[in-house]
Amino acid sequence: MEVSNQKPSEPGGLELLETLVALTGLPAGVVEGELAEVLSKGGRSLEQLTLDDVRAALASHLETLMVEGLVESADPLSSEADLAPARVTPVYRLSDR
Repeated sequence: MEVSNQKPSEPGGLELLETLVALTGLPAGVVEGELAEVLSKGGRSLEQLTLDDVRAALASHLETLMVEGLVESADPLSSEADLAPARVTPVYRLSDR
């Protein structure tokens, strides 16, 4: 019996991109452009894309989104909703009477 160290064939390139878009369950037109933009930042062409490239690009994109979210939430004037007074509902306990 001969044993091979080769991995089973994984989709790559544009086939991988199409698979990812389909697996999101979102409209392809919305996802394709955003995903292609994120993946192209990795420096490889979409035709040569591998699953490891996708993992690295999405991890980097997620890190960027998290940092942007932290910066936004640290800005005290980031939205007017933050400036609205909080509503306080009085709570009465029997022991307060």
